[in-house]
Amino acid sequence: MNFIGKRLKIARKIKGFSQEKLSQKLNKEVSKQSISKYERGLMNPGSSIVNKLAEVLDVKIDYFFRPFKNELKSLNFRKKTKLSKKNEDKIKFEVLDKLERYIELEEIVGSKKDFKNPFENNVIKNKEEAERYAEKLRKKWEFGLQNPLLNLSELLEEKGIHIIEVEVDENFDGLSSFSNGNYFIVINKNFDNVRKRFTLSHELAHLLFEFENKEEKLCNQFSGAFLLPQKIIFTEFGRKRTSISLRELITIKENYGISLQGVVERLYNLEIISKTSRKNFYIYLNKKGWKKNEPGVYSSIEYSERFEQLLNKALALNLISLSKAAALANKSIYQIREDFVCPI
Repeated sequence: MNFIGKRLKIARKIKGFSQEKLSQKLNKEVSKQSISKYERGLMNPGSSIVNKLAEVLDVKIDYFFRPFKNELKSLNFRKKTKLSKKNEDKIKFEVLDKLERYIELEEIVGSKKDFKNPFENNVIKNKEEAERYAEKLRKKWEFGLQNPLLNLSELLEEKGIHIIEVEVDENFDGLSSFSNGNYFIVINKNFDNVRKRFTLSHELAHLLFEFENKEEKLCNQFSGAFLLPQKIIFTEFGRKRTSISLRELITIKENYGISLQGVVERLYNLEIISKTSRKNFYIYLNKKGWKKNEPGVYSSIEYSERFEQLLNKALALNLISLSKAAALANKSIYQIREDFVCPI
């Protein structure tokens, strides 16, 4: 087997190491110049160096020798993002690694789901269209117009969209893209479930539609309408209100998994409350210090277990060994035994 230099670059970027930093982590036993040559395929490291690279970068030794099956084409970072180039690279290569392992597992089990866009080539031009398409999607996917979307991550994975979580700072919300026909949404693992849900539905809009302008605003409009359709809003609040209690907003948040701010934006966009009422709400929110830490808890699960379920199935059917399962899950064999092996 041949050492694959690009694997080294990916593992290094995921760790956030420069070539110089990696050299330091290796106690200067390998120079920056040698690392550069390894990554470009101009030189191969010896077995002892491979062992040390694996240890420092927290990967299995065979990781460096695994051929590529999938390549990322593009990643749509939000325009407002303040991510550094280092963090952008970290996310990009972590997504590449996780998506590759996920797709390989699907192929082993024979459980690949092909995503079919029900609105391919459709363009959203204004907020009214964003509203309509959110309702149309709920109908097409048979989610109903009055039901909360419980575990949106799982619902989207059932439709063939891979959901990938990465640990990164709060400057990153999410992104969406596709690679060789594999669609995926990336979200920040450190966010609470309410924020994850809004990001998921926002990025879903990026995947489904084209936009003439105001893309981010229209994706937000779609996201709010998808999580909280106007039929629910009108049932809960009526068509016009001069005042709304905090308890009412919290109840909607806890039942439908959308933030207080998201609920208020829905009320304003549907002209149930006035611009002044909306302004007063944000003044109150800031006064209470609730801008980033709202009251009310959405306690429902927001995580897809599909990858773990496929891994369990592959092990149970003897399609893979424990060591292969460990490589796919990026865990130790001990962890795989503890988490997945059943005595039945």
